[in-house]
Order: sequence, then structure tokens, then C-alpha cells
Amino acid sequence: GEVWIVAPFQTNEKRTFIPFHKFDIESECMVPKSNFDQVPWQRGPFFDHDLSKSDAWRQIEVGQFRVKTADLERLGLCFPPGEGLVTSALKKTPFELRNVKKIAHSRSCTLRDVSWDIDKK
Repeated sequence: GEVWIVAPFQTNEKRTFIPFHKFDIESECMVPKSNFDQVPWQRGPFFDHDLSKSDAWRQIEVGQFRVKTADLERLGLCFPPGEGLVTSALKKTPFELRNVKKIAHSRSCTLRDVSWDIDKK
């Protein structure tokens, strides 16, 4: 009989064969046009940052990274108007840290500390 040949998107996993009419598949099968890397899944607010060098940031409990002044200003926009970075840290106001290269890759975070290193440019 006739079957649908279902192949995983961009992976080397084996194909699956599904007979026509099984699972109510009659004449059309919808497939995604992309791998959804550029589809946001959380509601925000988002702090987009280039995190493409390592996926470790998605698993660690406490992370630390350097940002430039402009990035710090963008981070401030993640918090309610009138709530500064220190107040947001004390209140543990959540935001989504998101990989700017693959915006589907994100995680909920809270700000713990902000420090300034005048020797780094």
C-alpha cells in the first residue's frame, strides 16, 4: 500500500513509514518550513545576547558574563519602568536571556549582581 515517508528535519535519524489513513492522515501532511530556531517560545521581556560560542549557559545555575554599556542599557529595558537594576536584583524580577543568533534558545533568569570593571574596555 501507499505510505507517508516521514524524515526528521535536518538530522540523520531514520525515516518513519506511516500508512495512508492511519492517524487520520488522508491526503495532506503539514511540515514545518524551518527548524524553529528563530521562533520565540517565552513571553519576555528578552535580553538578547550573542551566546553562540557555547550552549553551557542553558544548563548552569549561576552564570556571569561581561557586557558593554549599550548592552547594560538594553538589560535595563527588561525591567518595569522606574525599577533600576539594583531593585530588580533585590526583587528577583525575571527576564529571558536569549541567544540573539537562535532566539528559540532562551532561559528565564534573574539578575543577582552588577559590577563595573574599569580596566576592561
